[in-house]
Amino acid sequence: MTPAELAARDAAAVDADQAEFTCPACGATFPRAPRCPDCGLRLA
Repeated sequence: MTPAELAARDAAAVDADQAEFTCPACGATFPRAPRCPDCGLRLA
């Protein structure tokens, strides 16, 4: 992977220790949950 690809991957990662998540798929922000309430993406 190139440095730019690595940086993009790291920016899209969800930090499971945060109290609030931002979905990498749809951009919704919500309290910690296993799935995004807007699009259903599984996060944990």
